[in-house]
This record gives sequence, C-alpha cells and structure tokens, in this order.
Amino acid sequence: MIPTDIPLSGIVDSYYEELLSSAGGIEFTPPRDTLLYSCSEEILEMATSYLSDARDNKKRGNTVDELACLWYAHGWIAGGCCIGLIHTRIRPDLLYIPDFCMGKEHSDYLITKTEKYQKMLKSALSAVKRAPPGGSPLAQGADCIILTVQSWLERGITYQKNTIHASALACFCYGYGILDAAVRSGLLCILHSPHLFTTEP
Repeated sequence: MIPTDIPLSGIVDSYYEELLSSAGGIEFTPPRDTLLYSCSEEILEMATSYLSDARDNKKRGNTVDELACLWYAHGWIAGGCCIGLIHTRIRPDLLYIPDFCMGKEHSDYLITKTEKYQKMLKSALSAVKRAPPGGSPLAQGADCIILTVQSWLERGITYQKNTIHASALACFCYGYGILDAAVRSGLLCILHSPHLFTTEP
C-alpha cells in the first residue's frame, strides 16, 4: 500500500536506496577464479547498470523509465539469488505504484510502455529453452525459472486487463530481469530473436 502523504519521488527514492543496499550487500557464492564466479560478477554488473540508468531517467524527469529500470534491476538481483550465483541479506519487496500516483502527464507513455514490455516478455519467453540436458540437476532449475517468469507475465497481464498499468509494468520488468539473468548465466539458451536479451547473439 502506497502512503498517500508521501510524494511519489520519495517512495521511488526509498525503493532505489533499498535496491542499492541490496546490490551493495551482494556476496558471490561461487569461489573466485571459477567460471560461475564470472557469472556472479555479470549479475552484479547488470543490476548496478540498471540502477544507474534509473538515476539518469530521474534527472530527465522520466518517472516511468526510472521505475522500469528499478524493477528490472530488482529482477536481475532476484534472478541471481534464485540461480544461486549471489546472496544478499537485503531482499526488498517489489514496489507497486497505483496509476493515479504516476500523474496524467505520464499516463499515455505508461500505457504504451506497458503494452510494449508485455509483448517483449511474451516473445522472449517463446524464444528460450533450458540449456542443460534433461539428465542434469540444472534442468529442473531452468524449467523452474521459465515457470516463474511465466507467472510474472500472467500476473502482469491480469493487472493490465484491469487497467492497472504501473503494476503490470512492474511484473513485466521484474520477470524480464529474472529471465535475462538466467540467459546471461547460461541456464537458458536463445532459440531466436537475440535482440530481446542483454547478451551477445
């Protein structure tokens, strides 16, 4: 529940600080000088990169893109923890923003961006499959990631159908971050449309 007596900027700033602390408290679970350690480094790099992008969007007054970057960074952190590449003691809850808090000036752009990310996440899910073979212990984990992202997509679509666009966008960006982290870590492989992911083709 969003407190009505706190400006939206203050709520978003608090969320940013929580995510920044979460990223700052990240510990890598694999030993140094191992292949998995480098995957952990990339999780942290991507999360902090999106946090930085959020600050840039704040300076430009683009609240929708600022929040999208924060939700995406949150997804990367959650994805890294789920895969077991990182650990952090600070695990913020996903921030949901009621549409009326966004202001009329952001309304059209919020709807457009939400529709875009719903289509992108749906396409991205159809463009991946688990990378480990069926006999690998990692296969079940890869399938679990796909199901988790699918659930965030479905949750976002439910919000979208009820015209709760900001919450829908939160689900899409958060789920996308988890999916991207799994692809970047090699748990999922790309079948087509590599432009949908923040990784090399």
